[in-house]
Amino acid sequence: MAREIGRNGGEFCLQARRGASRLLYPRFIRSPNERHAQQQAAARESDQGVQSQVLPSALFRRLSVYRACDEGGGADDAGSAPIPMNEWTHDVLGRLNQASEPSEVLAQLSVASRHLGFEHCAYGLRTLVPFTRQKTLMFSTYDERWNRRYIDAGYLQVDPTVAHGVHSGTPVVWDNEVFRNAPQMWDEARSFGLRVGWAQSVFEPDARVGMLTLARSGEPLTAAEMLVKDLLLQWLVHTAHRAFCRLLGGSPLEGIEPLSERQVEVLRWTGDGKTSDAIASILGISKPTVEFHLQNAMARLGVPTKSSAAAFASRLGLLN
Repeated sequence: MAREIGRNGGEFCLQARRGASRLLYPRFIRSPNERHAQQQAAARESDQGVQSQVLPSALFRRLSVYRACDEGGGADDAGSAPIPMNEWTHDVLGRLNQASEPSEVLAQLSVASRHLGFEHCAYGLRTLVPFTRQKTLMFSTYDERWNRRYIDAGYLQVDPTVAHGVHSGTPVVWDNEVFRNAPQMWDEARSFGLRVGWAQSVFEPDARVGMLTLARSGEPLTAAEMLVKDLLLQWLVHTAHRAFCRLLGGSPLEGIEPLSERQVEVLRWTGDGKTSDAIASILGISKPTVEFHLQNAMARLGVPTKSSAAAFASRLGLLN
């Protein structure tokens, strides 16, 4: 079950959520219309179950992973022969592609996490718009008592790994320094066996960010372990994110008509603080023409002011 958490009138809400798939892939394209069309095409491909994946060749050259446990075993059980990186990733990818519910994605990620030496995994997907009512969907294999405590205590608002993850795609490894400003949360998490953890975020161009966390109760993460597993972990976080997005949907771009190039242009200047008079002078057009394009952009984005249109379009990646 998904836990959806957001601010609404100062209170938290919690509900189950299912939705159609909308999966958007970032691309370097020349115009806003091309960008929007490509995002919609990617969404249609995702809905049809198209999963095109090109893995860095370094993954195949440099790394291997050991099948150290079966689906019910521990990560430190007796291992067998090493599995080439491509065989392992293809196996994980195949299982995730077959998943038809977020709970099935989580179950397969749990298996993959144990192969990488972690007992638990968690995934959160946050939508960064509206600015004041952001919502987060959460899935985890943690003890259900800890899941409930995390929500009831409002730890999502003070979790330093979440604060890091919504601003940076750099991995974070749990330690006392990371949780120095949330000591009670850190103590309680460890009481549930969540003592060692690694987390990394993936950013979509449409104001969504997903974060995968892997955790265990025992051995600390060493530099040697990270050297071996770093690319595997980064591959897994991106693959997990795509799998969840395919099933959860909820892109803020859904239903928004593409902005014209001129609308994007005037919104960029608006975002830079230029008045309509200044934009007209810069672009060599009349002030009424500038206002015309701003009004149309506001209507397409469903916002009441030109400043909110510039902010909203920027957050959705439409001004890039």
